Amino acid sequence: MVTIPLQYESLKAVLPYLDANIRFQISLCIPYISSLEKRIPLKIENLTFSKNGTTVNEFRYQVGIYRDFGSKEALYYFVPKNDSGGEPSDIDQYGFPIYPGYDTLFPGDIDLSGEFFDMDLDYSEEKEHKLIQKLRIYKILLAEFQVPAGEDDICIESVPWDASLESNIRDYAECFEPDCEYIRSEFKSEVQTIRETLAPYIYRRNNTKPPYTPLIQFTTRSPKGSTTIQRFAYNKHLFEALKVLNNKFFEKRSSVISVKHLNIEFNEDIIRFPTGCMLRIDGLKGEIRNAFQFESSFPLNKLEIFGLHVDSADFSHQIVREAKTLVISAFTLEGDLWSPFLRDLPNRRVILKNSMVWESRENYLNLIDDWLERGREVGTFFSMCIRNEDIAEQCLDTLKQREEVIKFSEKQVQFKIGAALILNVYYEFTGKPAIIYNDYDSKWVLHLKVSHARSD
Repeated sequence: MVTIPLQYESLKAVLPYLDANIRFQISLCIPYISSLEKRIPLKIENLTFSKNGTTVNEFRYQVGIYRDFGSKEALYYFVPKNDSGGEPSDIDQYGFPIYPGYDTLFPGDIDLSGEFFDMDLDYSEEKEHKLIQKLRIYKILLAEFQVPAGEDDICIESVPWDASLESNIRDYAECFEPDCEYIRSEFKSEVQTIRETLAPYIYRRNNTKPPYTPLIQFTTRSPKGSTTIQRFAYNKHLFEALKVLNNKFFEKRSSVISVKHLNIEFNEDIIRFPTGCMLRIDGLKGEIRNAFQFESSFPLNKLEIFGLHVDSADFSHQIVREAKTLVISAFTLEGDLWSPFLRDLPNRRVILKNSMVWESRENYLNLIDDWLERGREVGTFFSMCIRNEDIAEQCLDTLKQREEVIKFSEKQVQFKIGAALILNVYYEFTGKPAIIYNDYDSKWVLHLKVSHARSD
Protein backbone atom coordinates (compact mmCIF):
# COMPACT_ATOMS: atom_id res chain seq x y z
CA MET A 1 0.00 0.00 0.00
CA VAL A 2 1.42 3.35 -1.03
CA THR A 3 1.50 5.98 1.72
CA ILE A 4 1.15 9.65 0.86
CA PRO A 5 2.73 12.15 3.28
CA LEU A 6 0.49 14.89 4.63
CA GLN A 7 0.94 18.25 2.99
CA TYR A 8 1.31 21.43 5.03
CA GLU A 9 -2.35 22.44 4.91
CA SER A 10 -3.54 18.91 5.64
CA LEU A 11 -1.17 18.61 8.59
CA LYS A 12 -2.40 21.96 9.86
CA ALA A 13 -5.96 20.61 9.81
CA VAL A 14 -5.07 17.29 11.49
CA LEU A 15 -2.80 18.48 14.33
CA PRO A 16 -5.56 19.99 16.53
CA TYR A 17 -7.20 16.57 16.82
CA LEU A 18 -4.09 14.58 17.68
CA ASP A 19 -3.22 13.54 21.24
CA ALA A 20 -0.75 15.93 22.84
CA ASN A 21 1.92 13.22 23.13
CA ILE A 22 1.75 12.41 19.42
CA ARG A 23 2.14 16.10 18.69
CA PHE A 24 5.22 16.22 20.96
CA GLN A 25 6.76 13.28 19.09
CA ILE A 26 6.06 14.80 15.68
CA SER A 27 7.50 18.15 16.76
CA LEU A 28 10.67 16.58 18.18
CA CYS A 29 11.21 14.13 15.33
CA ILE A 30 10.43 16.54 12.47
CA PRO A 31 11.94 19.89 13.52
CA TYR A 32 10.84 21.76 10.40
CA ILE A 33 7.16 21.49 11.41
CA SER A 34 7.83 22.28 15.08
CA SER A 35 6.91 25.94 14.65
CA LEU A 36 3.60 24.93 13.04
CA GLU A 37 2.79 22.51 15.84
CA LYS A 38 3.45 25.16 18.49
CA ARG A 39 1.21 27.72 16.75
CA ILE A 40 -1.81 25.39 16.93
CA PRO A 41 -3.69 25.46 20.28
CA LEU A 42 -2.82 22.51 22.50
CA LYS A 43 -5.47 20.68 24.53
CA ILE A 44 -4.57 18.24 27.31
CA GLU A 45 -7.06 16.01 29.10
CA ASN A 46 -4.90 15.20 32.14
CA LEU A 47 -1.70 16.98 33.17
CA THR A 48 0.23 15.97 36.29
CA PHE A 49 3.28 17.65 37.79
CA SER A 50 5.37 15.63 40.26
CA LYS A 51 8.75 16.13 41.89
CA ASN A 52 10.72 14.35 39.16
CA GLY A 53 8.45 14.24 36.15
CA THR A 54 5.42 15.26 34.15
CA THR A 55 2.49 13.12 33.02
CA VAL A 56 0.56 14.20 29.93
CA ASN A 57 -2.65 12.24 29.53
CA GLU A 58 -1.37 8.70 30.12
CA PHE A 59 2.25 9.21 29.12
CA ARG A 60 4.74 9.57 31.98
CA TYR A 61 7.96 11.57 31.43
CA GLN A 62 10.50 11.22 34.24
CA VAL A 63 14.02 12.31 35.14
CA GLY A 64 16.31 10.52 37.59
CA ILE A 65 19.88 9.55 38.41
CA TYR A 66 20.82 6.16 36.96
CA ARG A 67 23.74 4.33 38.58
CA ASP A 68 25.75 2.71 35.78
CA PHE A 69 27.95 -0.15 37.00
CA GLY A 70 29.39 -0.77 33.53
CA SER A 71 30.36 -4.40 32.98
CA LYS A 72 30.13 -5.16 36.70
CA GLU A 73 27.02 -6.57 38.32
CA ALA A 74 24.95 -3.83 39.92
CA LEU A 75 24.72 -3.84 43.71
CA TYR A 76 21.35 -5.47 44.31
CA TYR A 77 20.06 -2.76 46.64
CA PHE A 78 20.45 -0.14 43.88
CA VAL A 79 18.61 -2.21 41.27
CA PRO A 80 15.03 -1.21 42.28
CA LYS A 81 15.88 2.50 42.00
CA ASN A 82 17.52 1.97 38.60
CA ASP A 83 14.56 -0.06 37.36
CA SER A 84 12.05 2.57 38.50
CA GLY A 85 13.66 5.40 36.55
CA GLY A 86 16.59 6.32 38.75
CA GLU A 87 17.25 8.15 42.01
CA PRO A 88 14.66 10.96 42.29
CA SER A 89 17.10 13.41 43.90
CA ASP A 90 20.56 14.69 43.04
CA ILE A 91 23.53 12.97 44.71
CA ASP A 92 26.99 14.09 45.79
CA GLN A 93 30.32 12.37 45.10
CA TYR A 94 29.57 9.62 47.64
CA GLY A 95 25.91 9.13 46.75
CA PHE A 96 24.26 11.17 49.50
CA PRO A 97 21.01 12.83 48.36
CA ILE A 98 21.32 16.60 47.92
CA TYR A 99 18.76 19.28 46.98
CA PRO A 100 20.54 22.06 45.10
CA GLY A 101 17.47 23.51 43.39
CA TYR A 102 15.04 23.88 46.28
CA ASP A 103 15.37 27.69 46.27
CA THR A 104 16.38 28.26 42.63
CA LEU A 105 13.75 29.88 40.41
CA PHE A 106 14.12 30.21 36.66
CA PRO A 107 11.92 32.49 34.53
CA GLY A 108 8.55 30.80 34.03
CA ASP A 109 8.83 28.52 37.08
CA ILE A 110 5.81 28.26 39.37
CA ASP A 111 6.84 28.57 43.02
CA LEU A 112 4.89 26.32 45.40
CA SER A 113 7.70 26.05 47.95
CA GLY A 114 6.24 28.37 50.58
CA GLU A 115 8.44 29.18 53.56
CA PHE A 116 9.61 25.69 54.43
CA PHE A 117 11.30 22.88 52.57
CA ASP A 118 11.85 19.62 54.42
CA MET A 119 15.34 18.35 53.66
CA ASP A 120 16.98 15.56 55.62
CA LEU A 121 20.66 16.41 55.31
CA ASP A 122 21.78 14.69 58.50
CA TYR A 123 24.58 12.42 57.32
CA SER A 124 26.40 12.35 60.66
CA GLU A 125 28.29 9.45 62.20
CA GLU A 126 25.55 9.24 64.82
CA LYS A 127 22.94 8.60 62.14
CA GLU A 128 25.21 6.00 60.55
CA HIS A 129 25.41 4.18 63.87
CA LYS A 130 21.63 4.19 64.21
CA LEU A 131 21.29 2.66 60.77
CA ILE A 132 23.85 -0.02 61.63
CA GLN A 133 21.99 -0.78 64.86
CA LYS A 134 18.74 -1.28 62.94
CA LEU A 135 20.49 -3.44 60.33
CA ARG A 136 21.97 -5.65 63.05
CA ILE A 137 18.60 -6.15 64.78
CA TYR A 138 16.73 -6.93 61.56
CA LYS A 139 19.37 -9.49 60.57
CA ILE A 140 19.10 -11.22 63.95
CA LEU A 141 15.31 -11.38 63.64
CA LEU A 142 15.51 -12.71 60.09
CA ALA A 143 17.94 -15.38 61.30
CA GLU A 144 15.38 -16.37 63.94
CA PHE A 145 12.80 -16.60 61.12
CA GLN A 146 15.35 -18.77 59.25
CA VAL A 147 15.47 -16.23 56.44
CA PRO A 148 18.91 -15.52 54.92
CA ALA A 149 19.89 -11.85 55.08
CA GLY A 150 23.31 -11.89 53.39
CA GLU A 151 26.66 -10.49 54.47
CA ASP A 152 27.79 -6.88 54.90
CA ASP A 153 31.03 -5.03 54.17
CA ILE A 154 30.95 -3.31 57.55
CA CYS A 155 31.52 -4.63 61.03
CA ILE A 156 28.05 -4.14 62.44
CA GLU A 157 29.10 -5.59 65.80
CA SER A 158 31.38 -2.59 66.35
CA VAL A 159 28.40 -0.31 67.09
CA PRO A 160 26.98 -0.35 70.66
CA TRP A 161 23.82 -2.40 71.09
CA ASP A 162 20.51 -0.53 71.40
CA ALA A 163 18.29 -2.69 73.61
CA SER A 164 15.41 -0.23 73.46
CA LEU A 165 15.36 -0.25 69.65
CA GLU A 166 15.48 -4.05 69.64
CA SER A 167 12.55 -4.18 72.05
CA ASN A 168 10.46 -1.86 69.87
CA ILE A 169 11.12 -3.87 66.71
CA ARG A 170 10.45 -7.17 68.46
CA ASP A 171 7.19 -5.82 69.89
CA TYR A 172 6.12 -4.92 66.37
CA ALA A 173 7.11 -8.36 65.03
CA GLU A 174 5.09 -10.08 67.76
CA CYS A 175 1.92 -8.51 66.37
CA PHE A 176 2.18 -11.08 63.57
CA GLU A 177 2.25 -14.86 63.50
CA PRO A 178 5.78 -16.35 63.53
CA ASP A 179 5.34 -17.80 60.04
CA CYS A 180 3.73 -14.63 58.63
CA GLU A 181 5.16 -14.00 55.17
CA TYR A 182 4.31 -10.29 55.37
CA ILE A 183 6.62 -9.52 58.31
CA ARG A 184 9.45 -11.55 56.78
CA SER A 185 9.10 -9.70 53.51
CA GLU A 186 8.93 -6.33 55.31
CA PHE A 187 12.10 -7.02 57.33
CA LYS A 188 13.96 -8.15 54.18
CA SER A 189 12.88 -4.93 52.50
CA GLU A 190 14.07 -2.92 55.53
CA VAL A 191 17.49 -4.60 55.33
CA GLN A 192 17.74 -3.72 51.64
CA THR A 193 16.74 -0.10 52.26
CA ILE A 194 19.25 0.28 55.11
CA ARG A 195 22.07 -1.16 53.01
CA GLU A 196 21.27 1.28 50.22
CA THR A 197 21.21 4.17 52.71
CA LEU A 198 24.47 3.06 54.34
CA ALA A 199 26.44 2.78 51.09
CA PRO A 200 27.41 6.51 50.90
CA TYR A 201 28.61 6.43 54.53
CA ILE A 202 30.95 3.54 53.69
CA TYR A 203 32.32 5.30 50.58
CA ARG A 204 32.88 8.49 52.60
CA ARG A 205 34.54 6.71 55.52
CA ASN A 206 36.89 4.83 53.15
CA ASN A 207 37.33 7.91 50.94
CA THR A 208 36.54 5.83 47.85
CA LYS A 209 34.49 6.54 44.77
CA PRO A 210 31.23 4.59 44.43
CA PRO A 211 31.49 1.62 42.02
CA TYR A 212 29.14 3.29 39.55
CA THR A 213 28.94 6.27 37.22
CA PRO A 214 25.89 8.49 37.80
CA LEU A 215 23.98 9.42 34.64
CA ILE A 216 20.88 11.51 34.01
CA GLN A 217 18.11 9.28 32.73
CA PHE A 218 15.03 10.41 30.82
CA THR A 219 12.30 7.77 30.93
CA THR A 220 9.08 7.75 28.92
CA ARG A 221 6.35 5.26 29.82
CA SER A 222 3.35 4.81 27.57
CA PRO A 223 -0.09 3.59 28.71
CA LYS A 224 0.49 0.37 26.75
CA GLY A 225 3.54 -0.47 28.86
CA SER A 226 6.35 0.42 26.49
CA THR A 227 9.33 2.28 27.95
CA THR A 228 11.85 4.52 26.21
CA ILE A 229 15.10 5.40 28.01
CA GLN A 230 17.76 8.00 27.22
CA ARG A 231 20.88 8.54 29.34
CA PHE A 232 23.27 11.49 29.40
CA ALA A 233 26.32 12.65 31.32
CA TYR A 234 25.50 13.93 34.80
CA ASN A 235 26.58 17.49 34.05
CA LYS A 236 23.48 19.31 35.31
CA HIS A 237 21.17 18.98 38.28
CA LEU A 238 17.85 17.14 38.07
CA PHE A 239 15.80 20.29 38.47
CA GLU A 240 17.62 21.71 35.43
CA ALA A 241 16.97 18.49 33.49
CA LEU A 242 13.28 18.68 34.38
CA LYS A 243 13.22 22.27 33.14
CA VAL A 244 14.70 21.11 29.82
CA LEU A 245 12.10 18.34 29.58
CA ASN A 246 9.10 20.62 30.16
CA ASN A 247 10.53 23.29 27.88
CA LYS A 248 10.65 20.82 24.99
CA PHE A 249 6.93 20.22 25.31
CA PHE A 250 5.50 23.57 26.34
CA GLU A 251 7.78 26.46 25.42
CA LYS A 252 7.17 28.96 22.58
CA ARG A 253 3.48 28.16 22.24
CA SER A 254 1.58 31.10 20.86
CA SER A 255 -1.73 30.35 22.58
CA VAL A 256 -2.96 29.30 26.01
CA ILE A 257 -2.74 25.55 26.75
CA SER A 258 -6.15 24.15 27.71
CA VAL A 259 -6.01 21.56 30.53
CA LYS A 260 -9.13 19.74 31.64
CA HIS A 261 -7.60 18.18 34.77
CA LEU A 262 -4.42 19.48 36.43
CA ASN A 263 -2.95 17.40 39.24
CA ILE A 264 -0.10 18.68 41.44
CA GLU A 265 1.27 15.66 43.29
CA PHE A 266 3.69 17.53 45.54
CA ASN A 267 3.79 20.54 47.81
CA GLU A 268 6.55 22.86 48.95
CA ASP A 269 8.38 22.56 45.66
CA ILE A 270 8.72 24.29 42.29
CA ILE A 271 7.05 23.46 38.98
CA ARG A 272 9.69 23.82 36.28
CA PHE A 273 7.87 25.54 33.44
CA PRO A 274 8.85 27.65 30.41
CA THR A 275 8.53 31.40 30.47
CA GLY A 276 5.54 32.94 28.72
CA CYS A 277 3.52 29.72 28.80
CA MET A 278 -0.07 30.01 30.08
CA LEU A 279 -2.46 27.29 31.25
CA ARG A 280 -6.25 27.48 31.20
CA ILE A 281 -7.47 24.92 33.73
CA ASP A 282 -10.92 23.41 34.03
CA GLY A 283 -10.22 21.25 37.10
CA LEU A 284 -7.42 21.18 39.67
CA LYS A 285 -6.26 18.68 42.29
CA GLY A 286 -3.74 19.84 44.89
CA GLU A 287 -3.27 21.75 48.12
CA ILE A 288 -5.33 24.92 48.41
CA ARG A 289 -2.37 27.29 48.41
CA ASN A 290 -1.04 25.65 45.23
CA ALA A 291 -4.23 26.61 43.42
CA PHE A 292 -3.59 30.33 43.92
CA GLN A 293 -0.89 30.15 41.24
CA PHE A 294 -3.57 29.54 38.61
CA GLU A 295 -5.81 32.50 39.40
CA SER A 296 -6.38 33.24 35.72
CA SER A 297 -8.43 30.02 35.50
CA PHE A 298 -10.93 30.99 38.24
CA PRO A 299 -13.66 29.95 38.72
CA LEU A 300 -12.80 26.28 38.37
CA ASN A 301 -15.30 23.72 37.22
CA LYS A 302 -13.82 21.23 39.72
CA LEU A 303 -11.40 21.61 42.62
CA GLU A 304 -10.09 18.70 44.69
CA ILE A 305 -8.08 19.72 47.73
CA PHE A 306 -5.91 17.56 49.92
CA GLY A 307 -3.61 18.18 52.86
CA LEU A 308 -3.20 17.54 56.56
CA HIS A 309 -3.81 21.00 57.94
CA VAL A 310 -6.88 22.72 56.53
CA ASP A 311 -8.98 25.09 58.61
CA SER A 312 -11.93 27.46 58.26
CA ALA A 313 -9.75 30.15 56.65
CA ASP A 314 -8.93 27.81 53.76
CA PHE A 315 -12.63 27.38 52.98
CA SER A 316 -13.23 31.13 52.85
CA HIS A 317 -11.08 31.60 49.76
CA GLN A 318 -12.68 32.53 46.46
CA ILE A 319 -11.17 29.58 44.60
CA VAL A 320 -12.84 27.14 47.00
CA ARG A 321 -16.24 28.80 47.24
CA GLU A 322 -16.63 29.48 43.51
CA ALA A 323 -15.68 26.01 42.28
CA LYS A 324 -18.75 24.30 40.83
CA THR A 325 -17.64 20.93 42.20
CA LEU A 326 -15.55 20.77 45.38
CA VAL A 327 -13.93 17.47 46.33
CA ILE A 328 -12.31 17.37 49.78
CA SER A 329 -9.57 14.82 50.49
CA ALA A 330 -8.04 16.79 53.35
CA PHE A 331 -8.02 16.63 57.12
CA THR A 332 -9.28 19.40 59.38
CA LEU A 333 -7.50 20.62 62.50
CA GLU A 334 -10.58 22.03 64.22
CA GLY A 335 -11.78 19.13 66.34
CA ASP A 336 -11.98 16.86 63.30
CA LEU A 337 -15.53 18.09 62.66
CA TRP A 338 -16.60 18.73 59.08
CA SER A 339 -20.21 19.79 59.58
CA PRO A 340 -19.36 23.48 60.33
CA PHE A 341 -17.42 23.73 57.06
CA LEU A 342 -20.12 22.00 55.02
CA ARG A 343 -22.87 24.20 56.40
CA ASP A 344 -21.24 27.38 55.03
CA LEU A 345 -20.12 26.12 51.61
CA PRO A 346 -22.08 27.65 48.68
CA ASN A 347 -20.83 25.16 46.05
CA ARG A 348 -23.29 23.29 43.86
CA ARG A 349 -21.55 19.93 44.38
CA VAL A 350 -19.44 18.93 47.37
CA ILE A 351 -17.93 15.48 47.83
CA LEU A 352 -16.23 14.79 51.15
CA LYS A 353 -13.96 11.75 50.82
CA ASN A 354 -12.90 11.77 54.46
CA SER A 355 -14.77 9.82 57.07
CA MET A 356 -16.65 12.15 59.43
CA VAL A 357 -15.77 9.83 62.29
CA TRP A 358 -16.32 12.29 65.12
CA GLU A 359 -19.65 13.65 63.90
CA SER A 360 -22.69 12.87 66.02
CA ARG A 361 -26.20 12.28 64.78
CA GLU A 362 -27.06 15.84 65.89
CA ASN A 363 -24.34 17.28 63.64
CA TYR A 364 -25.91 15.71 60.56
CA LEU A 365 -29.40 16.75 61.64
CA ASN A 366 -28.24 20.34 62.17
CA LEU A 367 -26.74 20.36 58.68
CA ILE A 368 -30.02 19.12 57.18
CA ASP A 369 -32.02 21.68 59.20
CA ASP A 370 -29.78 24.41 57.81
CA TRP A 371 -30.60 23.31 54.26
CA LEU A 372 -34.31 23.33 55.04
CA GLU A 373 -34.20 26.78 56.66
CA ARG A 374 -31.95 28.63 54.23
CA GLY A 375 -32.78 26.64 51.12
CA ARG A 376 -30.45 25.60 48.32
CA GLU A 377 -30.50 25.96 44.55
CA VAL A 378 -31.89 23.10 42.50
CA GLY A 379 -29.11 20.68 41.60
CA THR A 380 -27.15 21.24 44.81
CA PHE A 381 -25.61 17.93 45.89
CA PHE A 382 -23.48 17.11 48.94
CA SER A 383 -21.98 13.67 49.53
CA MET A 384 -20.11 12.75 52.72
CA CYS A 385 -18.69 9.59 54.22
CA ILE A 386 -20.42 8.60 57.44
CA ARG A 387 -18.98 6.55 60.29
CA ASN A 388 -21.29 3.55 59.98
CA GLU A 389 -24.79 2.51 59.00
CA ASP A 390 -26.10 2.91 62.57
CA ILE A 391 -25.50 6.67 62.47
CA ALA A 392 -27.27 6.90 59.10
CA GLU A 393 -30.24 4.88 60.36
CA GLN A 394 -30.53 7.04 63.48
CA CYS A 395 -30.56 10.21 61.35
CA LEU A 396 -33.23 8.93 59.01
CA ASP A 397 -35.37 7.52 61.83
CA THR A 398 -35.40 10.96 63.45
CA LEU A 399 -36.10 12.73 60.16
CA LYS A 400 -39.03 10.45 59.36
CA GLN A 401 -40.88 11.86 62.38
CA ARG A 402 -40.85 15.40 60.97
CA GLU A 403 -44.05 16.95 59.72
CA GLU A 404 -42.35 18.30 56.60
CA VAL A 405 -41.68 14.80 55.29
CA ILE A 406 -43.56 14.04 52.08
CA LYS A 407 -42.10 10.60 51.35
CA PHE A 408 -39.70 8.10 52.89
CA SER A 409 -38.31 4.60 52.49
CA GLU A 410 -35.79 2.50 54.39
CA LYS A 411 -32.76 4.55 53.27
CA GLN A 412 -34.32 7.78 52.01
CA VAL A 413 -36.35 10.74 53.26
CA GLN A 414 -37.81 13.55 51.15
CA PHE A 415 -38.70 17.05 52.37
CA LYS A 416 -40.48 19.81 50.47
CA ILE A 417 -38.64 23.12 50.19
CA GLY A 418 -41.04 25.89 49.24
CA ALA A 419 -43.47 25.20 46.45
CA ALA A 420 -41.21 23.74 43.78
CA LEU A 421 -38.20 21.99 45.35
CA ILE A 422 -37.50 18.76 47.22
CA LEU A 423 -34.62 17.87 49.54
CA ASN A 424 -33.64 14.22 49.24
CA VAL A 425 -31.67 12.73 52.14
CA TYR A 426 -30.44 9.19 51.53
CA TYR A 427 -27.51 6.90 52.23
CA GLU A 428 -25.86 3.96 50.53
CA PHE A 429 -23.11 1.39 50.88
CA THR A 430 -20.22 2.16 48.53
CA GLY A 431 -17.89 -0.76 49.24
CA LYS A 432 -14.95 1.64 49.19
CA PRO A 433 -13.40 2.86 52.45
CA ALA A 434 -13.10 6.57 53.11
CA ILE A 435 -9.78 8.37 53.41
CA ILE A 436 -9.15 7.95 57.12
CA TYR A 437 -6.31 7.96 59.60
CA ASN A 438 -7.78 5.89 62.40
CA ASP A 439 -9.41 2.50 63.01
CA TYR A 440 -12.71 3.35 61.37
CA ASP A 441 -13.28 1.77 57.97
CA SER A 442 -16.25 3.75 56.73
CA LYS A 443 -17.88 2.52 53.53
CA TRP A 444 -21.20 4.32 53.98
CA VAL A 445 -22.06 7.61 52.30
CA LEU A 446 -24.78 10.10 53.15
CA HIS A 447 -26.19 12.26 50.33
CA LEU A 448 -28.15 15.52 50.33
CA LYS A 449 -29.68 16.56 47.00
CA VAL A 450 -32.07 19.33 45.98
CA SER A 451 -34.29 18.61 42.97
CA HIS A 452 -37.48 19.85 41.35
CA ALA A 453 -40.73 18.64 42.85
CA ARG A 454 -42.67 16.38 40.52
CA SER A 455 -45.98 17.77 39.33
CA ASP A 456 -48.48 14.92 39.55
